[in-house]
Amino acid sequence: MLTLKELNDRTYQEILNQSKELIPRVFPQWTDLRAHDPGITLVELFAWLTERLEDNLNKVTYKNYLKFLKMLNIRPREPERASTTVTFEGVWDNVVIPRGTRICGEGVVFETDEAVCFKNIEDIQDVKGNKDIRENEDIEGAQADKATQTVKVTHGKTLSCVYYFSCTGEDDCVELDGYLPFYGVCEVKVRCGDYWNLWKERLCNDFDDGLEFYQIERNDLNKKTIIKFGKDLRECVDQSSPNIMVIAYEKDFEENRYVELKRALPNQVLRLDWAMDEEIIHPGSFKIQVGEWLYEENDYRWKDYERVDDFLNSRGNDPHYLLDYQNRELHFGNNENGTTPKGHLGNRLKIISCTLGCGAKGNIRENILNEVIEDLGDKVKIIKQSTASSGFDGESLNETVKNLLLDMKKQYRAVTAKDYEDAVLSTPGIKVARAKALPEFAKGQKNYPYSRTPGQLTIVAAPYSTEKTPMPDDAFLDRIRQHIDSMRLVTTEVHVMHPAYIGVKVRCSVVVMPHIRFDERAVLEMLEEYISPMGGKNFPGWAFGETVRKGDVISKISTIDGVEYIKDIQIYADGNDVKFDKSGDLLIPPYALVYSQKHEVVLLRDE
Repeated sequence: MLTLKELNDRTYQEILNQSKELIPRVFPQWTDLRAHDPGITLVELFAWLTERLEDNLNKVTYKNYLKFLKMLNIRPREPERASTTVTFEGVWDNVVIPRGTRICGEGVVFETDEAVCFKNIEDIQDVKGNKDIRENEDIEGAQADKATQTVKVTHGKTLSCVYYFSCTGEDDCVELDGYLPFYGVCEVKVRCGDYWNLWKERLCNDFDDGLEFYQIERNDLNKKTIIKFGKDLRECVDQSSPNIMVIAYEKDFEENRYVELKRALPNQVLRLDWAMDEEIIHPGSFKIQVGEWLYEENDYRWKDYERVDDFLNSRGNDPHYLLDYQNRELHFGNNENGTTPKGHLGNRLKIISCTLGCGAKGNIRENILNEVIEDLGDKVKIIKQSTASSGFDGESLNETVKNLLLDMKKQYRAVTAKDYEDAVLSTPGIKVARAKALPEFAKGQKNYPYSRTPGQLTIVAAPYSTEKTPMPDDAFLDRIRQHIDSMRLVTTEVHVMHPAYIGVKVRCSVVVMPHIRFDERAVLEMLEEYISPMGGKNFPGWAFGETVRKGDVISKISTIDGVEYIKDIQIYADGNDVKFDKSGDLLIPPYALVYSQKHEVVLLRDE
């Protein structure tokens, strides 16, 4: 496993020198940086503490990080299999492609998620007229002698899989629909308490000389596998459910499914050397059993082992293990936290379920898959394949921590007015340009903020628009209300309303510099952008409830090249709740925005 990179490798002297270099910028009055200065003594002390803290942080191991993440209920994201859909074209000739059939293209293998059946057209008859399907115009795909079916396929190659059943009666049998049960090898295990006993296959129908046998029948017509048991099965199996396990695996996996156990040493690590290639083990499909050899019965009894993230909550006898899919390793406990398989007694470890191939490699473009691995001759072919997606290679520890930090910045609760405003601006599905949260304010309330209503909060929102007065519709406000409702405090009642708009007109006399060509449109365009709810390139947009002051307008006009000074200025307004103070500044309500009306500018020359 790769060692973690050091967080910081600075020495004490480097930290001290960097701190001294910052002093002139942070506190220029501090000029004596020699060792006798008490301030320098404190800097030296904190430099030493910083070096000690960084050294301790560098000693945090990979397992520590995983435990810290587990405390936050977070774990690294595991590899995921890509999926897509494939369209098969086949003849009407009783062709069955079982579930799990492998298809490939350019070295990438996928498996079908369900069976594909092309029945003989002569066997399909119309229910009403008992006619051949060729004469039934209502059934699509019956033209000529071809038919098509579209199924979902998933990236990966299943080497072994497990089926569970519950059998209780006489002459019980189980039916398996899949590629591996039909073309691979099947073995049957029956539950006996916490263990599983391996039964033997009987090649004939005679079960009289023993009950712990089974017979396998494979139906070539529908590609299904039937496993039959003898009479009085209830006498041989545990009545807990499930009590029958069928393991199906491909023949070439026979040797690799067994992993050699070491002696009963704590913290065993077993390597899966056969999987050391580019294929990734899919963690969600991986299962193992450990067989304990019973000398008195001259046979094994098999126990399921459970995959866990760590051994922190494992007891000494818990059959737990860790799977390091990146390094193809199995980790076991120390007999205090998780048991250790005892290899010196003839015990064996068996992989009962495993799928190779997942991750981003499966995200292939369309029409790459073009070959069915099962030999079907010319009866079936692939005519279309959609683009595959959702394949993921898995998340490293560094990526998990990075995503955690990003996720911690996401907003899940709103408490302050700023929290509500940020939440409204990020409402999914709509574009909110402006938002203002007014705590302890209810719609229609007068004399705010001197008069307040406890437990009330009103949000004023405006959408993106090129209009002078963007006005949201009811659906826009309802979407904000639904988004905020999951974030608000229980004791807070949230209201959402549209803004009020006040038209503002500026009439001013501008003295410009002599001998300079000056166009009044420069002043008008600046006023249009400045006194606007959305703003523009140079101004962010007028703030909710911000007073329109003459002095602010004068300062903005004075920044225009060629303006000498402002000789006279007047502000006029049109709208509800319009008020002016004694100096002529416009006071607007906290839920209101301003927009520009037709401004008037008179240019004067300074002679």
